[in-house]
Formats: sequence, structure tokens, C-alpha cells
Amino acid sequence: MKRTLLCLLLILVFLPSVSALQGLSVETLYWKKQGSLLVDGKRSDYSGTELEVLLSSRTVVYDSYVVSFFGGLNKALSLADDGAAVDVSLYPNAYFYGVGNSVVLPIDSGLWMEVGCSMTATYLQHTIGTTHYDLRTTYLRFGGKIGVGELDGGLFSVGLEYAIPLEGRVIKEDGSTTRLYQVSYAGSAVAISAGFAFHL
Repeated sequence: MKRTLLCLLLILVFLPSVSALQGLSVETLYWKKQGSLLVDGKRSDYSGTELEVLLSSRTVVYDSYVVSFFGGLNKALSLADDGAAVDVSLYPNAYFYGVGNSVVLPIDSGLWMEVGCSMTATYLQHTIGTTHYDLRTTYLRFGGKIGVGELDGGLFSVGLEYAIPLEGRVIKEDGSTTRLYQVSYAGSAVAISAGFAFHL
């Protein structure tokens, strides 16, 4: 995972130097998630809230069409498993990366709208007692933003995002025993976002 994150950071550093039309954006998202998951034949319901910080490198490919590479971290704020509250105070941060595309539509002078979709992979490593867990989840995300600013300068935006978990896996290591579990999801997540983008 560390190698993947390092490669992502190198991409984020390299892409803005390729063209003056490229830039960086920073967003903060507040997620509310709920649904159910099936692991090793056992189904459970989950719900919770999360805080996410996202850094992306944005490339204007053609006119108003934008491609972005992004990554960041995610912190669980609350979690309920089958209705029972789970203490997440000791949970580590999850890390994620992904790729997305969007279309920027000017509405008025200094006012614009952006709609897009993306794919992300989220990773979380956690140890409980002597058992180590390595979790990965893939999401499909859709979003819309309203922004203020100039496309060739600084942009401030607020928006909404909707995410669907597609699949996941859990690697459980306990001493000399390692087991791999596939995770099937039925759920969704909604987030509000606020961010700032600037072109280099």
C-alpha cells in the first residue's frame, strides 16, 4: 500500500508541471454511510459518518472536460454495527486513491457547475489484540458542485457526492494463520463537500 501511495504522490506532483492548464484542488467531505455487508456467509447492517480530505491533480483535456487523479485520507467519526455503537476512537485513518472525469459548465460570469464520476480504492489496516486486518473497498462515486471563481484562477466550490460500494476484501492475519474474505455490499453513502482549486 505504501508503494501505491508513493506512486500516487509522484503523479500528483508530476501532472501539474505538464501543462499550464493543470492544477490542484483540495476538498473536505463529510460522509454519511449505511447499508449491509456479507462476509463469510454472515450478513450485518452498518451505518456511520466519516470525514475525508481529498487532494487531486486536475487536467483540462478538451474545452470543459476534466480528468483528475486523486488521493487522500478518511477518518471514521461514528459507526454502528447491527445497531450497536462501535468505538472508533482508536481506528486508524483509511487511505484512498482514484481517477475521475467531469464536465465544467459555466453558468454566469464567475459562476460554474461541475458534474462527474470517479472510481476509488480505499485501504485500512487495523490491529485488534493479536489479530491484524487489512481491508480494501472499491467505490463508484458521482458528484455535482457549484463553484465561484475563474477557471484560469482560484475556484471555491460546494457540492454533493453519492457513492456506491462495489466490492471489498478483508485479509485477516492471526499469528501464523492468514485468511482472505470477499465482502459483498448493499449500501450507499452521501456527502457534502467544500473545496478550493487553483491552476498552476
